[in-house]
Order: sequence, then C-alpha cells, then structure tokens
Amino acid sequence: MKSSIDISIVIPVFNSARILPELIHELRIFVQQRKEQFEVLLVDDFSTDDSWLVLKELCLQNRGLLKAIRLSRNCGQQSATLCGMRECKGDIIITMDDDLQHKPKDIEKLLLTKQDTGAAIVIARLVEKRHGLFRKMCSDAMKFLAEKLVSKPKNLYLSSFRLMGRDIADNILKIQTYYPYFPVLMLTVTRNIVNVDITHSERFDGKSKYSFFKSLTMSTRLIINNSSVLLDFIGLLGIVSSLLSFSVAIVILIKKLLLGISIQEWTSLMISVYLVGGLILFSLGIIGKYLLRILNETIHRTNYFISEKIDYSGGNLS
Repeated sequence: MKSSIDISIVIPVFNSARILPELIHELRIFVQQRKEQFEVLLVDDFSTDDSWLVLKELCLQNRGLLKAIRLSRNCGQQSATLCGMRECKGDIIITMDDDLQHKPKDIEKLLLTKQDTGAAIVIARLVEKRHGLFRKMCSDAMKFLAEKLVSKPKNLYLSSFRLMGRDIADNILKIQTYYPYFPVLMLTVTRNIVNVDITHSERFDGKSKYSFFKSLTMSTRLIINNSSVLLDFIGLLGIVSSLLSFSVAIVILIKKLLLGISIQEWTSLMISVYLVGGLILFSLGIIGKYLLRILNETIHRTNYFISEKIDYSGGNLS
C-alpha cells in the first residue's frame, strides 16, 4: 500500500538547540513551495543541551510536518540516521545534518537529479567545504580507506546529505549490524549512486561535533568491521619478526661455533624480549577488537533504543 507521505526528511540532532528554530524555518519555506506531502523526522541523539525541549515546542508549532524521536543514550550519527529511516514513512527519504551547512533549499537539486538520472541514491557533492583543517584531514583519510577497503569508486563523493528511495532504505535496514557505517551499507545494497554539486554553507552556530575520538571510532568501524587488513598486518608483522629473530640466531651461532666469540649481550636480549612481548600484546589487542565485534554481532545487540516520540499529526503525543 502506497504511503500518504511522499518525502521524508530525516535529521539526526545533537546539541543543536540554538540552530533548530532556523533550520525548521528554512525547511518550512522549502516545503511550502512544493506540492508533495512532506514529513520531517528529527532524531535527538541524547543531546546534553535543551535540544529536546526545543524539539517539543517546534513539533507543537508545526503539527502535521514535524515529528521527533529521542534516543535513550548517545548512539552516534549513523545509528540515529538509521533509526529515523526505520521510523519514517516517505516513499523518498532524504538525510541531512542539523547544522544548516546542508541548506533545505538544495533538496530540490537532489530531487531533480533523481528524476533526471533514475539513480538509486543521490549524494550531494559539497563544493568548497567549510570544515576545519582537522575535519578535512579526517574526511580525506576516510575517503582513502573507503576506496581501498570497500572498493568505493574514486569519483564518488560521500556526504550525509543524500536521497534514496524507500526500497533502497528498506534493503539497507535489513543489514543487521551493531557498528553501522553508512557508506558501506549503501555500497553493499547498490552501486547505482550519483553525485550532484551543492554549495557547502558556513555553520550557523557552534563548532563541529566531530572530535578526534569520534573520527577514530568511525575509522575503526570501517577498518575492523569491513576488512581483515589489521589481521593481515599483524600476520605480516609476525612473519617479519620471526625472520629477524631467526637471522639474529644464525649470527650468534656463527660467532660462537665458527669464530669462538662468546656472546654476552644482555642489553640486546632484554630489548628483544620487550620487543617480542610488545608485539604479542599489540596483536592480542587487535584480535580482541575483532572478537568483541563478532560477539556484539552474533548476540544481535540493538545499537539504539527510543525513549520518547513526538507525533502531533494525529493530534496526540505518542
């Protein structure tokens, strides 16, 4: 049965209380210019500011358009986005950030590109990105890793401002993982993905919420959950270490048996012990990360829980 909602806009929210009123204002201006039936679903990723209180007021003021969900803990942008995709009802789903660097008016470009190309997914290519140096370096590193580890096409630009059909979204949601990484999920479902150029705006307020720790977490999701590159690395490290140890042993035997040189290099021995011990602990740590992820996947842990929903479209708070 066809949904009565044509387009759902899913927006993960985190500590954006001061931005949300302007974001919703611009969304309303865009929606009022269109003939389609819209819903805007905002997923509060357990913000520590007044974002949830602001969302409650905005939903009350924008009945029939806005809906909101609050997660019971901070789960990250990827999980919040998947939550919104699962809860929304639109035949077309658009995801975007909450910081107004993705302008609501540019949604039209995504829709036109979808109409002209028939692509399964349309992703905004952000022209003249307004991120800081650290964020740009992290983005470039993730781009490189995605190309090498999951065969992302080199000419494909990845951003969180994207459009997809309900069928694609449903297939993405079928992939059960405790450590979601959206680009991998998309590339697993389809390769029929195109870009459209969109200007990247300055942040309306505040600073980027991507810290070094969050960037590191995302990189480990890509590397550990979608490749065996670290296991291959420690395997190679073990082989090289073994060859070096064997070479040192041969040199010692030659000195002792053929040249009669007594070996009393306690410093070298201790260095070797510490080196081998460190390599062993390093290898166990990496293997432990893989085992933890396997455990979380096999016991089917949910990566988010909903604590509260707001939906005034039917006149009630759910």
